[in-house]
Amino acid sequence: PRADNSEESCLACVQRALNDSALVGVHRLDLPTHGLLVFARSLPFKHHFYQQMRAREVHKCYSALLSAPPRQGLHVHFMKPSSWSPKTLSKDPHPGWLPCRLQVLSVRTVSRGALHASAQKLLPDGQEDVFEADIVLLTGRTHQIRTQLAFEGATVLGDNLYRSAATVKKENGYPDCIGKDTSHDSAWEANGLLCLQATSIRLRVPAALQDSPPP
Repeated sequence: PRADNSEESCLACVQRALNDSALVGVHRLDLPTHGLLVFARSLPFKHHFYQQMRAREVHKCYSALLSAPPRQGLHVHFMKPSSWSPKTLSKDPHPGWLPCRLQVLSVRTVSRGALHASAQKLLPDGQEDVFEADIVLLTGRTHQIRTQLAFEGATVLGDNLYRSAATVKKENGYPDCIGKDTSHDSAWEANGLLCLQATSIRLRVPAALQDSPPP
């Protein structure tokens, strides 16, 4: 469901499933990223979650299938502020640009045969292996994981907006992600599937704010 669809949004679906119209969304994922989301059942928890976010105490981990193996360790880039996509990224700081930090924890090789059939269709002809990476997001910018990894030549499988290292070039004296390349192989079209998943979210929740699971 699209974010602008109030009836089929993730929040509306969860509200109906739990019969709880008081649920509030306090966390979001970029379209079409999938995985874990956080909802608040009370105003105190909502405020607590936002405080934890501002203090950088919410630990968010992701798993991604990539076209090439990224370097393990800390990756730091700077993003030009803009409400438009694709995003512009630089290795070097510029006045007013937003720091982007993520850490690649591990990288594993995955053969074509081990992929789900829908993911296999995203592989270009002749490519037999992809690379699964575990990533910790240290800042939360729109398209951050996608742009940072594409900048390093390790595009998320199915990501046509930041398709490959070919979308990274020098412009106005600094390298930037330029987005869609119309000359790409059709196998890279996303077709609604982006191989990027939020796998875990960790934060401190005081006992007074903890709620028993729904029946």
